[in-house]
Amino acid sequence: MNRERILAVLYDLAMVIGGEVNLRPLLTKTLQRLLYHTSFPAGAVFLDVSPQNGSGKVTATIELAIGDYELAGHAGETLVLPAALFSGAISLEQDRSLIDALPCHRGAYSVLLKLPIDGNGVVVLLSPAEPLSDLPLTQVFQPVMANLAKAILLCRRNEAYTKAIISDRDRAESGLKRFHAALNATADSVFLIDPFLMHFVDFNLSAETSSGYARAELLSLGLQDLLPAYPRDQLEHLFGTLLRGESSIFDLDTTLRRKDGSEYQAALRFNLFSHAAEQLVITMVRDVSEYKRLENELRLLNENLERRVEEEVAKNREKDHLLIQQSRLAAMGEMVHNIAHQWRQPLNALSLILTNIKDDFDYQQITPETLDRDVRKARSLLQGMSTTIDDFRDFFRPDREPGDFELGHAVEDALFVMAASLKNNDIEVVRDLPGGMLINGFSNQLAQVVLNVLANAKEAIQLGNVPAGRIGITLVRDGSNGVLSIEDNAGGIPGDVLPRIFDPYFTTKEQGSGIGLYMSKMIIERNFKGRIKAANTADGALITITIPLLETASPSTKEQQP
Repeated sequence: MNRERILAVLYDLAMVIGGEVNLRPLLTKTLQRLLYHTSFPAGAVFLDVSPQNGSGKVTATIELAIGDYELAGHAGETLVLPAALFSGAISLEQDRSLIDALPCHRGAYSVLLKLPIDGNGVVVLLSPAEPLSDLPLTQVFQPVMANLAKAILLCRRNEAYTKAIISDRDRAESGLKRFHAALNATADSVFLIDPFLMHFVDFNLSAETSSGYARAELLSLGLQDLLPAYPRDQLEHLFGTLLRGESSIFDLDTTLRRKDGSEYQAALRFNLFSHAAEQLVITMVRDVSEYKRLENELRLLNENLERRVEEEVAKNREKDHLLIQQSRLAAMGEMVHNIAHQWRQPLNALSLILTNIKDDFDYQQITPETLDRDVRKARSLLQGMSTTIDDFRDFFRPDREPGDFELGHAVEDALFVMAASLKNNDIEVVRDLPGGMLINGFSNQLAQVVLNVLANAKEAIQLGNVPAGRIGITLVRDGSNGVLSIEDNAGGIPGDVLPRIFDPYFTTKEQGSGIGLYMSKMIIERNFKGRIKAANTADGALITITIPLLETASPSTKEQQP
């Protein structure tokens, strides 16, 4: 083969490789020219080679295939192939293992021309027999493959750069569309104004709607057309302060005129900015007519607000006094009811003692010793009844000043008052009241809250005819709070009633006042800065009271104190 023929082939391939900046056309045209110059009928280009841990195999992607439908059908796929197909120099192979490893029709080819691309991949040319070519196939294409490797690298860099540019452009266009959409969606009017001519350059849809002008009409107008009552020299002075940098923002409250001649109050904000070496003033216009109307109404309302507040405070104070009085009456009724339960047993005992004295007298069996014994028993019972009165009186006597007290002790005080009533109704009380939880306030107020909850639980058990009534009381520490839970097994609170049980005057009892739980809620929230809530469980109702605890020194801290 003469030198001119080789140079012509190399020149042709160099022009193809050097004339493309995108990978796909580069590979397509290069493979086409190689097939043409070598007379091979089919070929493929494999790239992105990755070895597989010394197994003699590599993974590679078929970027392009020409002349073989089966090979072309695998374009874009990543295959596992022999490493020998990609290593070494350019060679003409008749190794069946290499040919059969390719995804083409078996037996269709017996000759393979391997053209490695400097570690980037390989060009494989296939033929059923060795073609009759006057080219030194294993020698002439060495510089071509080196140039192809560089061209592939450059094409990929170019495509990545182009992709980045397109992505940036798309993001910019998307952002611009999003900005315009947001600008047109805002209720405020936005104008771009030429600060020298004071004509409108651009604006959003709200500007057209609020002014009543069509876009073409607004573009032929200026700011002065919407502000006929505002002197032009003052507008020029305003824009001058912006242009000279004396102010970056200027606000103006004025009246604007629509196309139909109607007027509305508006707040305008002017701001100078530069765009493409052009100075423009962006003007935000907000219709404040409704705001001004409401402001005027608010001013009128405020003129009489103090008097109305005083009247409402007086009414609320009267209501509070009434609630407190009703709560006291309810508490006194509860006290009398519980005293009756406490006295029932000693009164029965006194009745038996008097009966015994009479019987002894009737049967002439009374003696000074038996009389003295019965009198001592009677006096003991009377002393116990008197003590009960004192205990109940102490419970309901208001504390003069708040103080620190054990949360569990206040619960025990309430249980003491209810003990006889609960026992007489066969209601079991299960309690778990650990100590060490100090709170500050009026202890009898908290005891009154617990008493209200216990009384409601007792009545619910009675009304529900629960055969084995039970009330569970637990006290636990939750961080800096003490949590008191009181649960009964009376079946729970109806769903339509549950959200309203803490409302004033709301009751489901025939003789109920509807103030017990309301006052309990007020005491917990106002006096103890806590919260009370109600919920239903599987067996009944659960009342949870959460109260902030006082900080107490740890044992180690106490030992360090003098």
